[in-house]
Amino acid sequence: MSGATVQSAPRRGTGVGSHSADPKAATCPPEFPWYRKVAYLHYTAYDAERMVTSRWLSPKMLLGWRCFVLLYLLGCIVAYQVESEVFNFVYFSAFTTLTWTGLVLFNFIAVLHGIYYLRTGRHIDHRYRSLNLIVWGSYVCVAVFPWVVSVVYWSVLSGPLLKTPTTYGIFINVSFHALNLVFSLVELTINRIPLFFTQWPIYLIIALLYLAWAYVQNVIFSPLVGYDFYIYPFLNPKTPFSGVILAGVVIAFIIFHAVTVSLHKIRDRQRKDVAVIVRDRVTGALLTAAETSPKDVAAEEAKANDREAGSVQEAVTPKASESQKPVDTVEIIEQK
Repeated sequence: MSGATVQSAPRRGTGVGSHSADPKAATCPPEFPWYRKVAYLHYTAYDAERMVTSRWLSPKMLLGWRCFVLLYLLGCIVAYQVESEVFNFVYFSAFTTLTWTGLVLFNFIAVLHGIYYLRTGRHIDHRYRSLNLIVWGSYVCVAVFPWVVSVVYWSVLSGPLLKTPTTYGIFINVSFHALNLVFSLVELTINRIPLFFTQWPIYLIIALLYLAWAYVQNVIFSPLVGYDFYIYPFLNPKTPFSGVILAGVVIAFIIFHAVTVSLHKIRDRQRKDVAVIVRDRVTGALLTAAETSPKDVAAEEAKANDREAGSVQEAVTPKASESQKPVDTVEIIEQK
């Protein structure tokens, strides 16, 4: 034995040894060994305060709006199921209704966060990063999917509704294919949740999973209905230009993801500019107040008192001279 000290190899995820030079390894949560592989999702940027606060509304008003949206979303689901007379399993087949369910999920989570915040004054702390990813992922989906649903429906699938409109059809389709986008844009405007361009894999994975689910439905329901069942006509390979339409839908996901993230960036930049203006004004007011020392204030008060005393003396002096004039005249007459 040479007597040299043998150092044990550093454990993975401890930030010791060769890992200490990597700042990401030092912040790697122990429950997430695959942290480095999904760092581009920015899930560590999630902040519970952003879920329950707004720069334009108070937490109570924000909670009230989300409660209203949640009740409307649930009411539309009830109306959709009641009209079908039996439980409509097609609800879980259409991408439109699944997107609507995503809106319900996000608003339900946001309402729970808001109620907890107003009652306790604290935020819901998530111990595990996976919960943060689920909460943020719910918003990432509802921020982009309504764009795709609205554009694809009104450009490709709205023909039957426009030819034979009914009261129920107009209500359901306008709600599911138009108000969904309205709710998403309002939420984008009033909330403080950020989005990033590198989060595109979330949409791609969900889109591929739904595409697989759509063809699984074809295998399951086609023998039951007696024909090739496709929830959307362009999913049927026999439909003319189906491949072109499907490729256009995939491109639409990418485009609307970029548009949505850009809108979030513009929103955050404008809010940052407003914050800078307010900060500069407040800082200027504080500096002005700091420059005015107590000695300067006392000197200004002394000058003001001197000016008041001088004005009083000037007002009293003419009256004294006037009162002396008749006395002098009487004395002259008596001497004579």
